[in-house]
Amino acid sequence: MNIIHADRRNLEELVALHKLLRPNELKGIEPFIWCEKSWIEANLGHMYLAENEGAMLGAICVKPSVSGFFIETLVVGLKHQGAGVGRLLIEYAKKLIRNERTNRLAVCSFAVYGKKRFYENCGFTYVREVCYEDQTGNKHPYHCFLMEL
Repeated sequence: MNIIHADRRNLEELVALHKLLRPNELKGIEPFIWCEKSWIEANLGHMYLAENEGAMLGAICVKPSVSGFFIETLVVGLKHQGAGVGRLLIEYAKKLIRNERTNRLAVCSFAVYGKKRFYENCGFTYVREVCYEDQTGNKHPYHCFLMEL
């Protein structure tokens, strides 16, 4: 398994992969930018792919923020979940930010994804829960995490 920098050749496959970020429980959030082609294309410079023999297994988008770096998206293909792909992508993100001379990495994850334990097992500290209220008044809690390297 290798980690490579995403580019335009990966765009359509990235769009398909990122559609996994929007389960039915999040359908009320409009726009749900993280699975839109225009958002993915605009963020290609911050995206890295886990691939094996040319097959895309997962992707991570790591961007600078005011206080360090932020994982904007982390998505792993359904067939590859539980195989260490997400953990490998987070380890790669940690390596990237160490090269930028910062020690803070943050991530937020909608509660419906059920990934609180995953992020804690990867070394993140749970900070708080925040709610996003969609246009229909439904509240979508998400968990915020921080890692100090």
